[in-house]
Amino acid sequence: MMNFQQQLQFSIYVLCTNLEAAEHNLPLEMNQDGWRKAAEDDHNNSETSNVIEMNQMRWNTLRKLENIILRIFPVEYQAKYRCEILQVASILEKTMHRLAPSYQAYCECCNVQTLCARFKSLTITYAVKVMRNDAKLRKYLALFKSKKVVRRRSEAAFSVGAGAA
Repeated sequence: MMNFQQQLQFSIYVLCTNLEAAEHNLPLEMNQDGWRKAAEDDHNNSETSNVIEMNQMRWNTLRKLENIILRIFPVEYQAKYRCEILQVASILEKTMHRLAPSYQAYCECCNVQTLCARFKSLTITYAVKVMRNDAKLRKYLALFKSKKVVRRRSEAAFSVGAGAA
């Protein structure tokens, strides 16, 4: 049986080796009203500072996610999967952006504690989805379903406003 750290490492490995399948599972953008309103406000004010601020926030979140992955992933594999790690971080950031009902909600989920919790739940959720669809990886699925905590986090990962799932 895997401990939680091993589950996270294996989840990252699964995502690094199956990027197309992970990206295929990206959720559709659920609530565009908050984002649309912010875009209209930017257009009406003819200021680009909010757009720049939002892009900077997304970039910082992406860098934080990458650092979290690098802390968890075994050092001997970091050089081999460097590009894939960046893509996994990008997939996780896109998911957080698409699930956030507004810019304010996105900012709130980018503090370090909430970001770590979101990272764990999204990583394992994506890995489980990829394993379900891949016959070679399906045998590892039992290792992930053995813990109730992981299941609860996985179920809450794609709910809007899950915050620290």
